Amino acid sequence: MTTPNRCWRLLSLPLLSLFALTACTPTMDSMVPAASVTGQWSGDVSHWALGSYEVTATLSQVDTPRVGDFKGTVSAAGIGLQGKITGNVKDGTLIASDGTTIVNCAGQFLANSRYEGDCSARGQDVHLRLFLKQP
Repeated sequence: MTTPNRCWRLLSLPLLSLFALTACTPTMDSMVPAASVTGQWSGDVSHWALGSYEVTATLSQVDTPRVGDFKGTVSAAGIGLQGKITGNVKDGTLIASDGTTIVNCAGQFLANSRYEGDCSARGQDVHLRLFLKQP
């Protein structure tokens, strides 16, 4: 007859082996490159009290150092921002800077043709929407 302790010992080795293999196996998510967001984007940045301003960006997906990384240029003339933009399509982060002002955004790319995010800059919180221009 098998005692409960003996059953536990018999099951524990295969379970531990399974957990060890799972922890060491790369996930499908880390192996599949993110869909490209390379192209011309346009949209707006809006603030409940300050209004809405046009934003344009040119993004180039580089997938380095992390899969999904991109870089490019951004312009929002109405708020005086013209500079560089970096981010990651997989985690939805964007960072734009004109050398003096840094804009940090957290959001998500939807179907890789639309971005929705909340941003913070100059002590203000704004909402950013970008749409990939179709050729």
